Amino acid sequence: MDARLKLEAPRLGGIDELLPQKDESATILENFTVDPATGGWDNRIGYEKFFPGTLLYQPFTTEKRIHSLYVWSTHNGARTYHLFESENIGSQRVDLKFTVGNTGAGGGLVTVDAFRKIPTLNEPVTDYEPFGRYLIIVNGHDKPMKFDGDRALPLGWETVPAPVTPWGTDADDLKDAGSFQNFIIQAVPGKSQGPGSFQQTIGLGYIEDNEKNAYRWKVSWISESGSESPMSAPSETINWDTVTSGATTEYDNKRQAVYLDDLPLGPPGTVARRIYRTKNLGKGSSSDATAAYYFIDEIKNNTEVSYVDYTPDQFLSTLAPDTVDSVTFPASGARFSATFKGSLFLDGGQTNPTRIFYSNPLNPDSFSASDYFDVGVRDGGDITGMFSYYNSLIIFRESSIELVRGDNVKGFNVVPFIQGIGCSAIHSVTAVPGVGIVFLGNDGVYRLFGGLDGGSQVQIEKMTPNLVKTEKRINKSVMARASAN
Repeated sequence: MDARLKLEAPRLGGIDELLPQKDESATILENFTVDPATGGWDNRIGYEKFFPGTLLYQPFTTEKRIHSLYVWSTHNGARTYHLFESENIGSQRVDLKFTVGNTGAGGGLVTVDAFRKIPTLNEPVTDYEPFGRYLIIVNGHDKPMKFDGDRALPLGWETVPAPVTPWGTDADDLKDAGSFQNFIIQAVPGKSQGPGSFQQTIGLGYIEDNEKNAYRWKVSWISESGSESPMSAPSETINWDTVTSGATTEYDNKRQAVYLDDLPLGPPGTVARRIYRTKNLGKGSSSDATAAYYFIDEIKNNTEVSYVDYTPDQFLSTLAPDTVDSVTFPASGARFSATFKGSLFLDGGQTNPTRIFYSNPLNPDSFSASDYFDVGVRDGGDITGMFSYYNSLIIFRESSIELVRGDNVKGFNVVPFIQGIGCSAIHSVTAVPGVGIVFLGNDGVYRLFGGLDGGSQVQIEKMTPNLVKTEKRINKSVMARASAN
């Protein structure tokens, strides 16, 4: 190489709009990016194919405007889903679609959810958040959903199961009600009906003379994510007396089996139902309204509508969940989501803009009644986004930043971090290795760093103190649409 032809370019530090300018700075820098390999400036930019191996710009060859895009990798990168929202032809709506792999062929597009609402220019676009084997999708308008790579299902439980219908018993074998709802006395399996064929160790009720018996049942749904729905209301109470001198003496002092009908079928994604029952309530008086319920059985399907209960009281040991352990989905208008310490965090949407709900551990569909925060007790405005960072969940608000600390064992708590600095552009929040969390604030670009366990504290620093002219030109009314990568 001829050294005489060598040209050594001076290092360019960046833009400096303050006067006098620093050496190695520029007033205007256009059409340049940073080369990730060398850290230098590169002006080789332009339109490129999303899938380089395709002939056309698939999958966007015939699509209209794209409003959101998210690349989701699963199975250690073995499967990659490209999800995007494109405008629905002939309407002011969008269709959520995806393509798998790197081919991008137009025929490989699958519609996940059609006719979704387009957020306004001052609202953030759809938010995507991985949670285990699901991708949580929220936009503040349509029902939050979870996508498993094949289909999208509603997030959380929208309704409560209806109560079951217990049939009556026929303790004295009279069969005088004119209905099959007078059912059976539990017999020993395999033995014919007759004297000595009944077993005392299984079945419901007392076997002592003239004892009063009363029972009630509840039901819950189980989703494919393992989440348990809220409990149904109690069934009607079934009462009977232990017979000592019935029409057929062989029925005297026998336990009963109760036929449960109308088992409620769960919504799509339900894989099982759980049945709970009280122990013997005796006379079944109104004071038994607070009686404890115990787990009886799990029906591992969402098709059967009947069940015969003959499990005796002495076999019941596992208490049913409390009514506040799982409630109907509390964040139907969620705009932002985040995964932190095994729980799914969601904001309350436009109706509860300062409230944050979090799910039960590892169960994105199950929310307890008391598991939420309301940051509105402190100045800072509405919640504008969430971002999980090491041992903290960062809560961005209009003019403040707060941190969620703790875990599901010791409990979560919200602590103030800084006032006067906010972020309205949640999609500008990006984790940069060696730098920290970078985001577009209301008056420039900031970075959060530190916060590792061992005594380090989360700190904040403004990265653009010299861009005073550019910051004045920021259109704050549409900052929610800003994004970075």
